[in-house]
Amino acid sequence: MFKHAERSRSPRLTAVQRGVLVAAGVANALIFLDQTAVVVALPSIQRDFHASAVELQWTIGAYLLALAAFIASSGRLADLYGRRRLFVAGVAAFGVGSALCAAAPSVLVLIVARVIQGLGAALAQPLVIASATAIVPPERRGWAIGVVASAGTSFLVIGPVLGGALVDSLGWRSIFLLNVPLVVIAIALVLRFMPVSPVRSAQPLDRGGLVLLTVGLAAIVAGVLHMQTWAASLDAGVLVCGTAALAVFVVLEHRSPHPLLPLALLRTPRLAGSIAALVSIQASVLGVTVYVLLFLQNGLNLSATAAGAVLIAAGIWTPTLSRFTGRIADRRGAGRPVSIGLAVAAFGLAVVAVAAPTKHLLLMVLGLMLFGASRPFVFTPASAAAIKALPASDRGLAASLVGEARQIGAVFGVAVLGSIAAAFTVSRHTGASSAGLQAALGTAAATSLIAGIVVRFAFATRPRARAERSPALG
Repeated sequence: MFKHAERSRSPRLTAVQRGVLVAAGVANALIFLDQTAVVVALPSIQRDFHASAVELQWTIGAYLLALAAFIASSGRLADLYGRRRLFVAGVAAFGVGSALCAAAPSVLVLIVARVIQGLGAALAQPLVIASATAIVPPERRGWAIGVVASAGTSFLVIGPVLGGALVDSLGWRSIFLLNVPLVVIAIALVLRFMPVSPVRSAQPLDRGGLVLLTVGLAAIVAGVLHMQTWAASLDAGVLVCGTAALAVFVVLEHRSPHPLLPLALLRTPRLAGSIAALVSIQASVLGVTVYVLLFLQNGLNLSATAAGAVLIAAGIWTPTLSRFTGRIADRRGAGRPVSIGLAVAAFGLAVVAVAAPTKHLLLMVLGLMLFGASRPFVFTPASAAAIKALPASDRGLAASLVGEARQIGAVFGVAVLGSIAAAFTVSRHTGASSAGLQAALGTAAATSLIAGIVVRFAFATRPRARAERSPALG
């Protein structure tokens, strides 16, 4: 009887539902694979092009800059003009950028191609979540996010070791070529299975808001990414310009009858708490990925393949746990698993920070395993809570806010933690990379604890149903 009831609550997926989930998972895998595999290839790229440290930083930064600047508005564009159309355009642009990266004759062309990749990812990434949650009943949205997340994080896990093996055997260009067949598969699945979503093209697009938001985010992300390499006056000027553009954007959005981003959404406690959690965990993920990988190769003299194999410990449990935590979010809510996950993340980061100066590899692996196990408890329930906070007509916008939170976290994880590591190293003149890594991971651990407290307060008070379900409607 119990089993029969369980089956009635969770019916088998249709072919269309399976096709959309697979397409979303493949697209998510592309974006995750690219983020981690490229980091392993940086030393080889630097040798081939004799690239400077600034050019090497732009190889990562250009992708993050384009992704963070455009992802906030792409979900709203999908709500207005159709999710399938923008999904195909985004995945196709990502494929074109990947092919150009593989064929790049110079580091400048590589950087431009990375911008194209970032633009494609900005269009596709919010629609991964929006499409997955739109195709299943409301009570299974957390599970759907977990399924798609497990596909992406599987490639996040194998990205470093797969990237390292490709770099060591075929060269760094093979990392980008690997994306091309995945792009073809994703587009074929979308065209075959994804239904055409309702559009609201009669509603005018807030073009002024779109330009201001994109310029403001791009300027702030560029300033943060290059606070170590640009002159202080230039960096301050770029940050001020970006802040001014966002300030004007806020004023115009309050006055616009059809705002690009209804700012009242950000007053929804559970949405705000989810965004804080996602920013924190993604900052830690990218900080760990970039700086632990570099430390393993430069500090411990491991090969690219060996460094990737060590980092696989950070996500070995993630694919399985993502689906489990998605079910928890559907049944019991997101507040408790997210706050517990952030606490575990802080402890795991602290373990790695303690192990780095001693170069105790086994202890680092144990810390990475704890940190990796924490991520599904944060990302999947927080994403589900953000999606459920908004009505179905704004699902693309909700997914964009989730994606923007992750990308802002990624930028701060690479840039701010890098600045902390560099400043600590300069002030100490000893311990170099290990001391810098310890300072950066200690900061990430403290940030995770603070975010956990914010989440507990955000989810402690049950919001009024009308305000929680339809904040965009006023």
